[in-house]
Amino acid sequence: IITEGSGYKSAEFRVPGDYGLAAFILAIPFIAGGEVTVRGLRPDLPQSDISIVNIIKEMGGDIEQRGDEVTARHSTLDGLTVSLRDSPDLLPVMSVLAAVANGETIITDVKHARFKESDRISVIASELKKAGIYVEEMPDGVKIRPGEIKPAVLDPHADHRLFMAFSLLSIYSGGRILVKDPECVAISYPQFLKDLASTGCEVEVVNDR
Repeated sequence: IITEGSGYKSAEFRVPGDYGLAAFILAIPFIAGGEVTVRGLRPDLPQSDISIVNIIKEMGGDIEQRGDEVTARHSTLDGLTVSLRDSPDLLPVMSVLAAVANGETIITDVKHARFKESDRISVIASELKKAGIYVEEMPDGVKIRPGEIKPAVLDPHADHRLFMAFSLLSIYSGGRILVKDPECVAISYPQFLKDLASTGCEVEVVNDR
């Protein structure tokens, strides 16, 4: 496509919220109970991670979008088979939701998630196993079944999305799971722990140096 330059003109545009990051907050009711509403999530602008809303619905979760607000309410989730080909950044949060859902969840078509800030497929498999969760690593995804949570120290391998996902699992465990390297979350969501605390979750950063 070849076009001729036509210059620029001033305009006003409100940057919408990020569904991929909001997914970690929207996951809280399914992890810890209660209800959460995230504002500023516009469904009319293209974001592949908007699929998190429908995926949670398919799992039986109580979640709805009204205008630019998404509300999630405490409800029980069931496992499913889902392709994240177009939204691989949802793999970390979906892995934790799978760990608390009934039955088996199979996440496929995310081979490219091995080339993010970490090899997310490999790290998710190795770290969730430490916490007592059944995980089978596949070339392009994972199979996850819930297990009896046991105390563990999880390493996000300097990957911001894995830190956020493992933090949700820590909440689910009642604090028996510790997550290393909280500083790495600043890559995409510096306010994550503050927002987590604002929902009523207990957050403590321990300096072990």
